Amino acid sequence: MNKTVSRVALVLGVALLILFVVNLSMSPPYTRVPNEHFPDSMSMFEEKVKQNFIAAAQEQLTRDDKIIYRMEERGEREATQSNFEGPQVHLYSVKHWNREFFGRNPQRGMRVFDISGFNYDPDHDNFGLPNVTASVSNVKLYTPPQRPLQALFGFTSKKNKPYRVYRKKIKSNKNGVLVEDLEMELWLTTFSVNVTIVPDLKGPRIGLSAEDKQRVTYPAYWYKGSSNHPSDSLLDRIPLGKLKREINDYRYNNLHIVLKVIPDKSPWYIKTDSSQNEKPDIGIGAIYCDSIKVNTEKSENRISPNLHRGKAVPLLSSYLRPETDMSAKVDVMYEPPERRLENPNDTTFWNRAYYVDIFFNNIGSWKENLGLRKYADQVTFTFVMPILVKGSWDIRAPNEIIPDFEPPEAYNYQFSLANLIPDLGIPKIGKIIFLILAGFILLVVLGTFVAPVANFINRIVKLFTPSS
Repeated sequence: MNKTVSRVALVLGVALLILFVVNLSMSPPYTRVPNEHFPDSMSMFEEKVKQNFIAAAQEQLTRDDKIIYRMEERGEREATQSNFEGPQVHLYSVKHWNREFFGRNPQRGMRVFDISGFNYDPDHDNFGLPNVTASVSNVKLYTPPQRPLQALFGFTSKKNKPYRVYRKKIKSNKNGVLVEDLEMELWLTTFSVNVTIVPDLKGPRIGLSAEDKQRVTYPAYWYKGSSNHPSDSLLDRIPLGKLKREINDYRYNNLHIVLKVIPDKSPWYIKTDSSQNEKPDIGIGAIYCDSIKVNTEKSENRISPNLHRGKAVPLLSSYLRPETDMSAKVDVMYEPPERRLENPNDTTFWNRAYYVDIFFNNIGSWKENLGLRKYADQVTFTFVMPILVKGSWDIRAPNEIIPDFEPPEAYNYQFSLANLIPDLGIPKIGKIIFLILAGFILLVVLGTFVAPVANFINRIVKLFTPSS
């Protein structure tokens, strides 16, 4: 074997080994889809919607100095997603076992809570259950998909027009005489709800003290869906020291997300002592689950939701807040919904708000293939909501100005051998160059032990070496 070739191979081998170690320490061997900016992206989405709404409102409305234009005063619970007429869907409450939230409560894990979403982590920031986040989109007009014959002949569905118009005769209760004809327009709307699990990946900046590992404890039933604590399932509480990192197979069970569906959340555009603008009367016809998109799961059954495609969503006419927290005992953690409902005497259909309960019993982080794959769940529900409108529904948010609802993708870790190979700072071909050099070194090493390989290498060297 040519000594010069051996020396060159040795130097290249040491250099490639150093590059391999540096690459492994700086870029882990898995594919990562980051989701660290979920709250920022949602804020940008809401700000973009707000700016679009303002621009559209300025085009549609003119100001008369003789008339006072004003909004009704609203408290925190009376926030709005827009100042257009029409339905809105708000986050109303989040319930996790015996904890129920109607607003922000950082001390108990509710980091963010507003009408458009929340961010919740009930235990330690880095261990145990990961953060669960949710976001609710704006309500938009819905255009049904075209049938094959419609697409073939170029027929288009109605846009920005009622889907149908109904007329109902109204008769007197006394003598049955026709009083008037009631005209109602049927409009089709849609909205989406996204639920994303966001586990911590960086770990604690400051290590846990031995005292905290034993002193801080959490209810054991929170982790009954996890494979990490099978022997602790009968304990009342689990100490912090026994919890693993959030990405390691921790899932939520008994999680309820309650939405409030408001038929019309429009302000007064004109209101004086003597006059005011006309407002439409809107009623919720129904809500249907149009689709469920699960990004990381093969089957939506794994996350155990209470909804599926084509299901009519139950509309709760009222939802009572608990006056005090329920007992911490496991057997009374969940109070059946029928105990929480009222039987309101008011049977008016128009402008009545309804409540929708979305339930999960197995959503969180997962690990498979001996931990070579780790991922977090993400599910997006899309609903179709037909509404009935009586009167003037003029000031609608144009669909074209509302950005598409696109929450960031959930975390998904997939071990990949390709990520072990440094790219030498050269995109696309850097890995190929590294493999060629590594292959050359491998041949040199084999040549020191196998004679035919050594002879083959010497012949190649002679081809590129000028004869004396």
